[in-house]
Amino acid sequence: MNILLLTSFFPPTHNAGTEKRTFGYAKQLQNLGHQVEVICAGDWDKGNQYWNGILEEEYQGIKIRRINLNWTLAPDANRFLYLNPVISGQMEKWIAEINPDLVHITSCYSLSASVIASIKASNTPMVLTLTDFWFICPKHTLLRYDENLCDGRTSSWECADCMLSRNRVYQRMHPFLTNDLAAAGLSG
Repeated sequence: MNILLLTSFFPPTHNAGTEKRTFGYAKQLQNLGHQVEVICAGDWDKGNQYWNGILEEEYQGIKIRRINLNWTLAPDANRFLYLNPVISGQMEKWIAEINPDLVHITSCYSLSASVIASIKASNTPMVLTLTDFWFICPKHTLLRYDENLCDGRTSSWECADCMLSRNRVYQRMHPFLTNDLAAAGLSG
């Protein structure tokens, strides 16, 4: 089978849990005789523009396409983290080119959830292994700012409040804001 793995990052540049798990899948699939390719982010916050090209390389016999982006320079940085038309368009081209029998996603963290729609549009079978909580938590850990567990059932403003909690300006303003005022400011 021709199997395409999509993940946030990949060794040797990144070696956290999801990356190690995806690498393990890739090696085991290769050992079973499958053709494997990985698409992931390369540089994620570097470069003078949003799209900074693609690096094609090989790591331990695994073909990798690393997408170099500077997500902070996206036309709408927060929206592009979840719904990215640039990645979606590129993914459609790659799926047509690679023609995988199966796409296995281990993380959408750096590629956005729009890859799912691209795969679905191609009628390619897809497997999604949840290796983090990114789909419901922008920090992808379900840990609140105070390191307590979050159940994921938060309002938009509670989530934004958690994300901003370590920002010095927000910390200085927060004691003067009521929850209703903070929620209105973060939501509006």
